[in-house]
Amino acid sequence: MTDAVAERPGWQVRISPAIPRSDGRLAEADVPSGGGVWVGGRWVLTCAHVIGSEPRTVMARFSFAGGEPIPASVVPQGWLAGDQEDLALLELNHDPPRSARPAPLRPARAVTGHPGAAYGYPLGHDNGVWSKPEITGQTVDRLQLTAQAAYGHQIEKGFSGAGLFDAETGAVVGLVVTRDKGQDVLGGFAIPMQAVAAVLPHLRPWVGWRLGTDRFLRQHWRPRARGVYEDTTPGWYFTGRTALLRELIGWLEGSTPGRAVRVVTGPAGAGKSAVLAWLCALSDPQLRAEITAALPAALADTAAVPAVGRVKAGIWAHDLDADGAADALAAALALPVAGAAVEDVLAAVGDLDPAQRDDLVVVLDALDEAKTPREIARRLLLPLARDLGVKVLAGTRPGRDDELLAVFGERAVVYRLDDPAWSDQQDLVDYAAACLRADFDPTVASDYRTAPGACRKVAAAIAAAAGSNFLVAGLAARARADEPVIDVSAPGWPDAQRFPAEVGQAFDDYLSRFGEDTTRARDLLRALAYAEGPGLPADELWADIASALAAPLQP
Repeated sequence: MTDAVAERPGWQVRISPAIPRSDGRLAEADVPSGGGVWVGGRWVLTCAHVIGSEPRTVMARFSFAGGEPIPASVVPQGWLAGDQEDLALLELNHDPPRSARPAPLRPARAVTGHPGAAYGYPLGHDNGVWSKPEITGQTVDRLQLTAQAAYGHQIEKGFSGAGLFDAETGAVVGLVVTRDKGQDVLGGFAIPMQAVAAVLPHLRPWVGWRLGTDRFLRQHWRPRARGVYEDTTPGWYFTGRTALLRELIGWLEGSTPGRAVRVVTGPAGAGKSAVLAWLCALSDPQLRAEITAALPAALADTAAVPAVGRVKAGIWAHDLDADGAADALAAALALPVAGAAVEDVLAAVGDLDPAQRDDLVVVLDALDEAKTPREIARRLLLPLARDLGVKVLAGTRPGRDDELLAVFGERAVVYRLDDPAWSDQQDLVDYAAACLRADFDPTVASDYRTAPGACRKVAAAIAAAAGSNFLVAGLAARARADEPVIDVSAPGWPDAQRFPAEVGQAFDDYLSRFGEDTTRARDLLRALAYAEGPGLPADELWADIASALAAPLQP
């Protein structure tokens, strides 16, 4: 979580009484009554006493996301008044501003000593002001807060309903509910987020790890889930894999404990990461809503769709060792063992309530890209499934002579994406056709949008050459999206096109669009390949490295 997110959170809401106007519309009162947290969708969480003695319509203004105040009303079963709970879940009467961002909500486990922050609206600070207390402990049902300095803003009237941001975990772990009534104490109390989820079932899928709040959302997860190469490319292109999704959903939603790791495998470009990321995206309520809006038919087959909140932790294993993977799991599950060894993380999972542990689903992608893939499988994934009953789904290339698959043992359930049981050629045709049309990118002037017959035939030819490889099909189709429509009436046109059949050919085919600059493009991409990770800054360093690694000019 970056400092910018903490300082100007897109989820921060100011709650004010609603005042009827002469034209019948509502306006906000001059003095705000407290804060609120935008959960996602149209939901805002606050304290019941911020609303008043009974449910009523209020005005919600996003402090850092802009826009006008929005009327909001308490949802059914969203009112829990009283000293023990004091919660209200509101529904906005229209969507929030586009720049708003849902709050990352996490359980408050082992947060004592962490620096916190809350943005409230005390008297004289109608636009809000920060208080930065320390989380000094937990009472029976509250987090105890103490101001870090006597001259800082204390937790006082106007802070109720504000999210308590834990600067160490980068998440909202509680809801400020009251100040400490001691006159000499600059502190207060907050309701832990797990207590909120316990009494407001609506919020349970939002509390804990979600793909939308994962640090590698843009770098890895979301592009794979959308079937694109860069997160800046618009649209959801994921297509098919229905038989495999039904198989995995039947397992995920079943009551039988994990015991055996499930492994999705195949060569580069087969779609391993896409399948795992798609499941994680559908599990996230916010991303699920985006998918529904973009692809209404994607959720039609309920047997191929996970329950909201099903995946409890997603780990991108790229460049991780076993301890790093275990630490990522501990962070995702908010376990009180940050930075600990694998064995300590396993022990912490074992210490969870049995019902909570039995509900765990852990997804680990790109095992083959880890520093120590066999160790991660042997020390972390296998014990999670075999000994603790956690449902573990891993994605990896098989390795030479299936050496990575062998680590999981004979009990592992392996899904090979080039197996006809899990591969439907029509999926590849549909994906290639969507890429040819550039369905979600109006900036690409694709003539295939108005030539459906040619689009189908070209997509089928691309898919036939690509075999079962979505990367190859996508590169070939996108390279031709803004070119003239291929004349499919010409004799031998598929052979003349020389559609690529494997990844190396697909990259050559894609780079050929640069003409005289093909070699320069290849040199620039070579530097990025060696850089790995997030790449290189777009300055002289990139050019210098590309020049140093460039292939020598031919005489």
